[in-house]
This record gives sequence, C-alpha cells and structure tokens, in this order.
Amino acid sequence: MNVLPNWYWSSTTETTNIGVAFNVNMSASVIGGSTKSVGRTSMWPVRTGIVKGTVELPKIGQLVSYAIGDDGSRQQGVIWPNQRFTDNGDGTVKDNLTGLIWLKDAGCFPRSNWPNSFSVTNNLASGSCGLSDNSVAGSWRLPNRKELISLLDRSQNFPALPQGHPFSNVQEGRYWSSSTLAPNTVGAWIIDISKSFVDVGTKSSPGSSPEFIWPIRRVLSPALASIEPNSGITGQIVNITLTGENFTSSMSINVSGTGINISDVNMVSTTSATAIFNIDSTSTPGTRTVSVSNEAGSSNTVDFTVLTPVIAAFSADPTIGTFPLTVNFTDQSTGAINRWSWDFGDGSVDTQKNPVHIYNSAGIFTVSLTVAGDGGTDTETKTEFITVIVPVIIATPNPTSTPTPIPTITLTPIPTSTAIPIPTPTRTPV
Repeated sequence: MNVLPNWYWSSTTETTNIGVAFNVNMSASVIGGSTKSVGRTSMWPVRTGIVKGTVELPKIGQLVSYAIGDDGSRQQGVIWPNQRFTDNGDGTVKDNLTGLIWLKDAGCFPRSNWPNSFSVTNNLASGSCGLSDNSVAGSWRLPNRKELISLLDRSQNFPALPQGHPFSNVQEGRYWSSSTLAPNTVGAWIIDISKSFVDVGTKSSPGSSPEFIWPIRRVLSPALASIEPNSGITGQIVNITLTGENFTSSMSINVSGTGINISDVNMVSTTSATAIFNIDSTSTPGTRTVSVSNEAGSSNTVDFTVLTPVIAAFSADPTIGTFPLTVNFTDQSTGAINRWSWDFGDGSVDTQKNPVHIYNSAGIFTVSLTVAGDGGTDTETKTEFITVIVPVIIATPNPTSTPTPIPTITLTPIPTSTAIPIPTPTRTPV
C-alpha cells in the first residue's frame, strides 16, 4: 500500500557517472538515473526471503561497491553461468542464463519505427543477417521489455553487455521492445544498450522515433516423428535420418543406454536431420529410445533396435552314401533371420529352414546356405560336402547241382528172319 507515483532509488550505481544511481519511476516503469547526493527520490526497502519464490532474479553484474550496503557490496541474485553466452556458429547466440536465442548481428537492420520492426523480425530467416540456422520466416520476433533488460550488465557501458559477449555490430543507441507503455499506448518501451536506461519511444508517425531492432528467436520444443532406419547391427555404422518438427542447429540427439556413439549431426531443415550411429561391437542387443532436445526442451521418444549380426551355419546327415541319397539339412545360423536360400550343388535349391534333399546321381557336391533378415545377410559354403557314389552290384553264383544219372539202355537183338518164297504166277491161256 501507499505506493507513490514517484521515482524510487535502487542500490545500483550508473557506471558512466558514479555520482548517479539508477532509479525507477513507479508511475510509468521508466528506469533512469538521478544524482545521488541531491536527488529527492523515494525508498522501498526489501529483504531476502527465507523461502525461494517462483521467480529467482539474477545478479545484475555490478561488482564494485560505492557505498555500504549497495548493490556492489551485496551482489544479490542468482549467479550467472560461468559461460554466459554460447556462440552457436550459425549466426545465433544462446544466453545460458535465460535460454533465449538472439541474433548475433545486433545491427543488421537500420533504425525503424515500431510497427515496421515487427515486419522486419517476422520476415527474418536463414540466409540473411549471417544466419545458417535453418530458421524460416515467422521463427523470429521482437523481444519484450524484460527480455531486452535481461541482456544488460550494469557494471558495463557502451555497450552495457557482459564482458566477452560474442555479439557483433552492437549499436550505441536504443532498441525497440515489443512491450507497449500502459498509461499511453502510443508509446512502446525502448532499452538504451549503451547505458542500461529504459525509456519510452513513440510508435509511429507523426512524431515516431526510429530505433534499432534486435530480433530474438521463438524456440519451441522439438517433436520427433520417425527415425530411418530404425535398427542397426552391433559393430555397424548406420546413417540415420530423423524427421519431425522444430529442429534447430543447436539440437542434440539422445539415445538411451550405452554402446551407441553419435556423430556428424546435421540439421537439414526445421523438419529433418541426419546423423551417424556407430554401434559398438559389444553393445547389448535390444531396444533403445531416441529423442531430440533443444533450448526449449526434449521431444517424445522413438524406438531404435540393436540387432545381433546374422551368421550362417548348417549341418547335414548323412554326408556320404549311394544314390538315391536322402540328406537332412539343419540350419544352425544365429541372428534375426527370416529368409533361407539353399544351393545343394546339383542344380537344386530350396528356401525352407531345414530342408530334406535327395541326390539322384553320383558326384561330389558343394553346398551353400545364405540367410538374411533384420540382422543382415551371410553365406556359408561347404566345398565338396556331400559325396554320392554308385551302388556296387555283386553277382551271386548258382548252387552246385547233382548230375541226373543217364539210364542204361539194353539193346535187344533183332531175330534172324526166314525168307518166304514168292510163288511164280501161273499163266492161263486165253
């Protein structure tokens, strides 16, 4: 209660003139400066809370103390990361304190009025202003008042940015925010990057004030739709393609478990990326989960299966005999197999897992088995593996026979015959 529509002192000194301290106008939210010794400014004490609040405010950067109990001596707030900014190498810079992504070139655009600044930032895309982040029109926006203020380091000036920052072409002047002044909507908040002052500019003509533009990128959590191929064999190097949404150049790929090393990640577009999965030969077969993440968070997961490599092997029984020879072949291969191709060496083939084959001619035959499946393809060949011979026919002699005795023939002599006289015919006279 009893908040006055006046200026209130802060404990922070303005480094361009240490005789001046920052103050805040509670009626209009303007941040300016007043001479320490003569300024008639209100005070509003604050105490550090025992319980942390929803929002923890960061330090503002001032390290030098100009009075007992001032900002430089107390240095209240969340400590900044050891590496405040990360240059992503694609024309963007990540603020590791806030997670925001900024255009590296802070002076890419000329001064503009407030309405035009929205058109400029909305049309910004990869290929302009030094960007190679695969961003498209609509990915960038004008930062709000708090986001712009979050860049400031009150121990610095011209520009008032943390020492060692990676930004280029930072202008000594004021930058537009997307925030409108509440009491008077013809004005919008502007931030003086040179001296950390927060002021108001007139949005548009007449009387518009052209200011600089520093776009910030809209970062959304990525979504992962698919990964192709979705399996790989131990000891294999697999070229992977991922599809989804909101892919960024700073996106990382995560695989559960151990044994898969990821390299050569390439963001093709905001919806596609490629990478190499190097699956260690000792990696345990089974299902892994793959996800992607960026500054805004992590995606859903998609399965990736590590497979045991296919190794062909077989046996046969018998391996030698006379034709027709019936041989039982047994598959002894290992791995994820769903196809078999046998070549028996006599012109015959088969696709069964454990076939039975009959050799109908003599010869020595080389047999091969090719197996295939998700675990790959492999062939085992056994040279001169089956021997088929001609059956030998052995003649069986007849048993010894007992001679049949020849019967004795008795000759009976023909008796001596007596001649019978032939009578002489008698002629009777005519």
